[in-house]
Amino acid sequence: MQEKVKYVLKDDRDLEISLRKVYEILISKWKQIFLISTIAGVLAFAYNVYLPPYYDSSAMLASTMFDATEIMPILDPMSEAVSDDNLQELKKSLRVSNSVLETVKSLEFISQGYDEELFTCEVNLEVTDTNSIPILENAILNNLMLNPYFLERFRSREEQLSSVYNKTVEEIGNLNKMKLAIDDIDAKVQAGLIVYPLNIHSELVHMEEKAANIKWRRDMLSIAYYLRKATMPSSKSGPSVLKNTLAVIIAVSLVSALLYILNFALVGSEVHKDKG
Repeated sequence: MQEKVKYVLKDDRDLEISLRKVYEILISKWKQIFLISTIAGVLAFAYNVYLPPYYDSSAMLASTMFDATEIMPILDPMSEAVSDDNLQELKKSLRVSNSVLETVKSLEFISQGYDEELFTCEVNLEVTDTNSIPILENAILNNLMLNPYFLERFRSREEQLSSVYNKTVEEIGNLNKMKLAIDDIDAKVQAGLIVYPLNIHSELVHMEEKAANIKWRRDMLSIAYYLRKATMPSSKSGPSVLKNTLAVIIAVSLVSALLYILNFALVGSEVHKDKG
């Protein structure tokens, strides 16, 4: 014989608290809530006053040779080392003193993409000493400039462009010699005595433009450089003592009030059950 399942519906009124009751609880417990919030506020104020000030700075890193897939794997581990508070790992990359590394609160690299043969990356620094900013800025750049893989690629590309440039300059020199050799012919052509194709002039212009372009590309070739140097903050970015203290007071007040209300609901529910 199958037993019948009995369902007991609980009266929702057992768990209900009227707004009036909430108001009464808050009125009766306002001194305790005020006291707890005040203590928390004093502790928060003391803690924030004790914290050293920090400063924000940003720079724009750029490269004409490498894109995000090659540069970001070099930069990202530095951000992770700062996040993990791993000074030894960070020191391997930046090669600066511990006193400088200890001033770093955060280090962030944000890739801006690759546009018109130029990769850019925003560098965001948060430090407790502004004197560390130029040191860290140079250390980040040197970490890229001294990378063996980047150096090998750079030198190879530089040699290639220099070779092409030198050959182009040599061709221009040969064309100029040819031009001098036929100056008397040019005079006769201009006088209309003979007809001679003057392609050498257009070829000279073309080769000179080519040489100028190659030289520009070679001179602009770089592993990395700063498109915008790091800004030097004129005032501290934080901590905001009053703002942080007020946030703690409000949060503790709300939590305290909620706990008193929940405590009343649970105690009231138990009392109601016992009576039942």
